Amino acid sequence: MGSRALIWPDKKMWTAAGGLADLGASYTAAGITFSDGEYQEADAALNTVTTSGEPFPFRVGDGVTFGACGPTGGEEKTAIVREMSADGRVMRFYPYTFAENGTVVGDLTIERFVPDIDHVCASGNRVWGCKGDTIWACKLGDPTNWLVFDGTATDSWSAESGTPGEFTACATYLGQPTFFKEDQIFRLYGSRPTNFELNLSDDKIGVYPGAARTLTVAGGPLYFLSHAGIIRYNGGKPKKGDDELGDVIFSPGACGGGDGVRYWFSGREAGSGDRDDLLCYNANTGLWCRERPVRYHSIVCWQGAVIAQRDGGIDFLRDPERLGVVPGDGISFTETLVTGWAELAPFDYNAFGGKYPVRLWVRAKSVKGISVEVSCDGGNWEALGTVPAGNGGDAYLAFPVRRCSRFGLKFSGDGLWSVRELQIECRNETDARR
Repeated sequence: MGSRALIWPDKKMWTAAGGLADLGASYTAAGITFSDGEYQEADAALNTVTTSGEPFPFRVGDGVTFGACGPTGGEEKTAIVREMSADGRVMRFYPYTFAENGTVVGDLTIERFVPDIDHVCASGNRVWGCKGDTIWACKLGDPTNWLVFDGTATDSWSAESGTPGEFTACATYLGQPTFFKEDQIFRLYGSRPTNFELNLSDDKIGVYPGAARTLTVAGGPLYFLSHAGIIRYNGGKPKKGDDELGDVIFSPGACGGGDGVRYWFSGREAGSGDRDDLLCYNANTGLWCRERPVRYHSIVCWQGAVIAQRDGGIDFLRDPERLGVVPGDGISFTETLVTGWAELAPFDYNAFGGKYPVRLWVRAKSVKGISVEVSCDGGNWEALGTVPAGNGGDAYLAFPVRRCSRFGLKFSGDGLWSVRELQIECRNETDARR
């Protein structure tokens, strides 16, 4: 949130100037006194709280809750600190904030409350969070205050959705806080607490429990794991985003992250034992790639680098300056070239008196060369030959002697490679087959 790093569920805040600090604050002491005092340099009744112990850990504008308000221990009360003495031992509130004056017998606890939150995001200079069926928003620009209700546009805010189930995730998408249950999506609209409004989607799609860390924007849409698979959401009707992967089902505990164009997804396929997969979707090409069998706990984008956390260390999945691994204690890791392959849809020349293939011409770019295979009329794959390594690797490859009416091509190679140009030389059928 701006220059502040907020850590949940620890309820901590880190800044470069102040280091690590608690978001909330609590003060417990005996002998706290409620009395008449002053407000804006005028006499005021029932508005002053004084301690003879350590200074209060609060500041002007904080919404604080009294565990037992007044010397006789009445109900809890939340009020906003309006003024404080220079030594921090006197807090002043609006006149008649309290019901009686006197000194509390025993300990009294005063707290600047921060709610327990399972899922959190930042939007519109506020921190938004959800737990159970409740959504919370902090005071505008102040993640330390969640119970400031002053009737202004900067107030804190909270509400229950009133629908079954618990929230499973939240994220900021298209400038709006967006909240998810297992089968529901809520978009929050409005510019101030008085006009905040939750809009519920009717598509019966949401974030799978335990998959909150799969939420990532790539190429415009928001991607996440649901009970129906990986979903592509653009603010309207959610759509399946993993049809190319087949009928694979992922278990809870998956995570995802990206750089705005690519979406890396790390998950375990249900029913596959210990089979973990790191998948990558490129929004520019519309292609999914299986990168490596590894289990990550979180994937984030930071300063242009995509960083993934695993047991024992972190990996840089993408880095403008470095592509490799920062190993953990006692962990060593060496990058190896990964073999990739691409299979083209079958070419069909099945026509009486038609054509048949005799030669393939390939121009490609590769690190270690590209192997080419052919399958004739649905048969086994057979090697045609290899395209040499280089930026202008050219090769003429002869098809098997036997003729066929339908054939498929498969290319495979280690490391980075691409097929630049492909031509197929055919001959016309001149004689009837006997």
